[in-house]
Amino acid sequence: MVCVRMVPSPPPYSPAYSRYVLGLLLLVQAFNVVDRSIIALVAQDIRLEMDLSDRQMGLLMGFAFTVVHLIAGLPIARIADRGVRRTIIAVGLFAWSAMTVATGMARTFPQLFAARMGVGIGEAAGGPPAHSLIADYSPRSLASGLSMLPMGAVAGLGLGFVVGGWIQHEWGWRAAILAMGVPGLFLAIVVRFTVKEPHREIAPQSESMWAAGRALLALPSYRWTLVAMCLAGLSVFGRSSWEVTFLRRTYEMDARTAATWYFLISPLPSFFAAYLWGRITDRLAARDARWFAWTCAVGNAAFVPASMAFYLWPKDQTLGPLPVAFVWSMMASVLGSAAAPATSAIAQRLAPPSRRAFSAALWSMLFNFIGLGLGAYLVGDWSTRLEAEYGPNSLRYALALISVTPLLAAGVNLLAARTIGDDIRAVDAT
Repeated sequence: MVCVRMVPSPPPYSPAYSRYVLGLLLLVQAFNVVDRSIIALVAQDIRLEMDLSDRQMGLLMGFAFTVVHLIAGLPIARIADRGVRRTIIAVGLFAWSAMTVATGMARTFPQLFAARMGVGIGEAAGGPPAHSLIADYSPRSLASGLSMLPMGAVAGLGLGFVVGGWIQHEWGWRAAILAMGVPGLFLAIVVRFTVKEPHREIAPQSESMWAAGRALLALPSYRWTLVAMCLAGLSVFGRSSWEVTFLRRTYEMDARTAATWYFLISPLPSFFAAYLWGRITDRLAARDARWFAWTCAVGNAAFVPASMAFYLWPKDQTLGPLPVAFVWSMMASVLGSAAAPATSAIAQRLAPPSRRAFSAALWSMLFNFIGLGLGAYLVGDWSTRLEAEYGPNSLRYALALISVTPLLAAGVNLLAARTIGDDIRAVDAT
């Protein structure tokens, strides 16, 4: 196979303004993630107040959000490829923030379920247009620019679980959710009136959503990357949805303490690692595009043993005040951050400008549907099944089981590497 080198294009605006837009999109992604995941912080409190099972909480954290997120994502992305992306992001941000506020005001399980569905619809307008905008604002360092989104995601987890944990401890779970929803309403106004829309190739009106999807899925490396990300997503979302509850049960922490430790051993190392992996991927892929897929494979494979050690390590073994298991969690967070920037870069590199938002939506919608929907539910379901025999440790073993899936993803990433050069040449030729 012939080595494929990246050919950069000039950015459309000044470096300072481009950095401002990237920073703003990082904030949007932070609220995207915090509003979908804040319920994981307060899951134990909701469960006790409304007398729900882990299985019901898994449905609430997962499928209530992901089903409508999947249905709405692709049509909205197609609109973004033809319309003003910054306005679509702003409207979506306002909508999902309002539905997060509604989640904090819900009184019954059906009301919670409906509000979570509303969050899913609104957030479908966030990620794909942002991917497309970043590809225009950061064409010379694609993986580094796109690393703003996983960095925003982990910043959102940190904001939600640290600040939200403190608010929950002082004023209860409803106040924590409301505090995460209200700021997004104001951020939406900032996005609408300060972000400039770059000129780009517009998707033709004659090209249907299905035609765009077929064109992308005709590329083998795109298909394999899609499968790999979904497999890894089972563990990514299973972990993020249940780890605070795991810390509260296994290490007998209150919500504020568990949230603080979670931030230190998972979102914080991931925040810096995502940008670092983006820079590494850009440098390697500039020489050989197969490194987009190879980086994913290395990160996914190395993540598994570190993650398993975190869940299964005896909790009474410590390094001073720090449980040994928490060191493994930090290692897993760093290694697991490798795949996200590279996967986003693949989705954008294999799509022409007229399909960039749709390309991001295609993988991210399935990633969220399978990862968050099925991953969060499987952990809750397995924990419920194991509870009779293992008691509070049932969640520990359920999380250990789900953490194996990135190893399968690594093998699929290697299949993507075999054809990515040919696929890039095919896209460039058209």
